Amino acid sequence: CALPISSTSPTKHFIIHSRKALLNGISPAENRTIPPLKYEYFYGLVRDFPDLTFTINGGINSVEEVNAALKKGAHGVMVGRAAYNNPWQLLRHVDSAVYGAPPSDLTRRQVLEKYIEYGDSALGTNGNNRPNVRDIVKVSQICLSYLTCLLVVEIGRA
Repeated sequence: CALPISSTSPTKHFIIHSRKALLNGISPAENRTIPPLKYEYFYGLVRDFPDLTFTINGGINSVEEVNAALKKGAHGVMVGRAAYNNPWQLLRHVDSAVYGAPPSDLTRRQVLEKYIEYGDSALGTNGNNRPNVRDIVKVSQICLSYLTCLLVVEIGRA
């Protein structure tokens, strides 16, 4: 009896996108909506290869959909555009809703205040030596890049 390739390969985790990209001249934006999602193919892989781990990607837009995918057998779930387009609403309670962690009632303002404290401590890692302008700019760019993800589509709300 021949062993399936999956049992001899060191690769045991696969991220499967549930939408087939069409290469017939449609735009990338259209490729995100026109081809149908084929979740049944994903769950077929989960069923047929129980020794492997599969993460589903594509079309997952809420924490409820994450939990539904996990209950159906997905080992992991990727949430891309929904998290990118509305990070605060989608991600602020994900740890409690998916993993059962204690809920956080922090507001965006409180998160930003904690982040400022973190940024100040990062700048203070030089001890008594004051950081030069280049170090300040580098740390500031890193810190601000995370804030833009936190606040995208959220301007004017605190």
